[in-house]
Amino acid sequence: MRIRKRIQEIDQLLSKIERNEPLYIEDTVEESVQPIKNKGISVIVPLYKSRKYLQQLVENINAFKSTTFEVIFVLNGDTVSVEEDTETLNSLKKEFKYHIIESEQGASIARNKGIEAAQYSHTLLLDADDTLHPHTLFELSKHLDFANISVFHLYNVHNEKIEQDNIIEKEKNQLKGQLSSNYMKLTKILSMNGAKLIPTHYLKSVHFDETLTSGEDVVLMMEIIKRFRPIINIIDNKACIYYRHMTDQSVSRQSLSYAFNVTDRIKVLQALANLLDSEDDITIRQLIMNRMDAQAGFINKYLHYDSTVYQQVIQELQSIHSEYIPYQTVNKGLAHTLYVGYCFAPYNDTSGVIMGKRIAERKVPCDVISNNMSDVRTTDYTLNELSDPYIAKHYGINSKSSFSNYQLMNEFVQQGAKKLKNSTYKEIYSRVLWPASHLLAWKLKTNNTRWIAEFSDPVLYDIKNKQRQSKVPFTYVKKIKKQAPEKYHPYINDNLYNLVELLPFMFADEIVFTNKKQMKQMIKRFTEDIQQEIISKSVINPHPTLEAHYYEKQCALITVDKDKFNIGYFGNFYETRGLKEIQELVEQPELIEKLNQSNLPLEFHIFTSNPVNVRQMISQYEMTQVYVHEALPYFEFLNATKQFDALIVMDAHTKGIKEENPYLPSKFSDYKGSGVPVIAYCEAGSPMDEMESIQGIKIRMK
Repeated sequence: MRIRKRIQEIDQLLSKIERNEPLYIEDTVEESVQPIKNKGISVIVPLYKSRKYLQQLVENINAFKSTTFEVIFVLNGDTVSVEEDTETLNSLKKEFKYHIIESEQGASIARNKGIEAAQYSHTLLLDADDTLHPHTLFELSKHLDFANISVFHLYNVHNEKIEQDNIIEKEKNQLKGQLSSNYMKLTKILSMNGAKLIPTHYLKSVHFDETLTSGEDVVLMMEIIKRFRPIINIIDNKACIYYRHMTDQSVSRQSLSYAFNVTDRIKVLQALANLLDSEDDITIRQLIMNRMDAQAGFINKYLHYDSTVYQQVIQELQSIHSEYIPYQTVNKGLAHTLYVGYCFAPYNDTSGVIMGKRIAERKVPCDVISNNMSDVRTTDYTLNELSDPYIAKHYGINSKSSFSNYQLMNEFVQQGAKKLKNSTYKEIYSRVLWPASHLLAWKLKTNNTRWIAEFSDPVLYDIKNKQRQSKVPFTYVKKIKKQAPEKYHPYINDNLYNLVELLPFMFADEIVFTNKKQMKQMIKRFTEDIQQEIISKSVINPHPTLEAHYYEKQCALITVDKDKFNIGYFGNFYETRGLKEIQELVEQPELIEKLNQSNLPLEFHIFTSNPVNVRQMISQYEMTQVYVHEALPYFEFLNATKQFDALIVMDAHTKGIKEENPYLPSKFSDYKGSGVPVIAYCEAGSPMDEMESIQGIKIRMK
């Protein structure tokens, strides 16, 4: 069963449901052409402004050792060039069976036209500026097997000098004289037209993509392999040689250009992605992804030449629809920034999600180092899509996860430092609530490295305003004191959480807070001069809001009653947070009459990680208009936010516990991007309460 093909069809149906279109799948029957019984070789030669090569080409073919073959010359191009090529070709003595046909301009169009006219069982594709050893066709005629593609020697010719030692020959030599289906050992020869004999019925079934201006050969070969699974016959015969004459127009000599290195490669990547996404076989998928990486190498080469177009290139790559896009190859060697995120994608954690959003927001090539959090967090692999476009290398550390144990965190720090010992960065960006991120960032910082340290929330004091406690070794405290400015010494102790705040305050070049209240709460314990020093290198940067296209990445199938005013709530749900606010809206719908001007009945949809408990809680209060669902994967959640009439977000409860509320709900940034009105339950004076403009309404928490 072709699972991915079926999934594609299901996705088509879901898209039609979303657009309210008739439900049907267009039947696409793969064209199947039977093998041609007429044994022989059809040589197809596209001609475009080829008059300077034609004498060499025809003389070469005239010298072929006798066997059954035909040559199909396909004239293509503008009227003048076709007339010139025709005149030259007709003036030459041709001592072989040939046909001259015409096609519209384009090498792929010409080859397809030639394939259509081919009469023999096997086909050899020959460029007009290339030649063959005179005995090549004679030797190939011994290998007219319908299940095999035969590959043979390919020598480069530079200024009439023959070079036998090339990358394709090296690849091929490891399997010379063998029959093989190990495509991964033959990736380069299987990515080009030359030096191979292909059963003609393969080519009549699978055509060159005429929309591609280059790279059409690799797409054709991948489709042939995907469909027919041919055996590769690696011929080792010194009388069977394809001579590739290297000219200024050769692909290998193409000068760098955005059109060739980026635009054309992206088109090829999309064509290969289409093949990949409907293929289940692991070996074939590996081959196609390998060829996608090779195409991405052209893009990477251009970005090393001109980095100013980086964001434009990534934006164009993001238009490719595929389960695999070779971003790591595109970003290879470009990263000058390292992100240290102890908890990072694919693990389900708010801190990791926001770090991914920061990477997407900043749009610069980077490396990432994170910990294996599988012992404490579930996974959502779609989260990788936030940051993957910008990541060159993602270093994973396998250490036991911990929020409080210094020894376990130090294992992450030591492993991370060891893994990165040969790497240098201009910038390190670390984010905490998980303390180990700042610990590793401080260890990696040098005088030539700019360290940006972000705090999601206060670290030393928890939400109940209690000081967190966890001891670090005396030697670590001593090391910090040795490097710390004297004025900070009174604040340095053996409390891990205190040090995780102090290290960035002392050593970071920039400190990021999500709101001013958070900064005020965290620095108020210091002297005025230290406070001013911290403020001078601090920025206030709320949680990022993603661009609109992220909200359409995945479709969330949510059933809502269009005759109701539907309100969504996403996140943890407790009697003290969530339940009483919903009760209040049920009992006082006039609170949101500004949003619900048609006075529709209210209906609530709660998406939470513990739906069973929440359903039990709701049932005790007989609220029939409340529906509870399992929490959604991140991109489905984003899409789901757009399907409601309003979204509820709530401040953390700190009244009577903290002087001021320092917490800005991260959900607000996700809701903001949906464009849907927000029902914001705010504590007086909280960061959310003090927002000047908010799409929706604010309700004061009681």
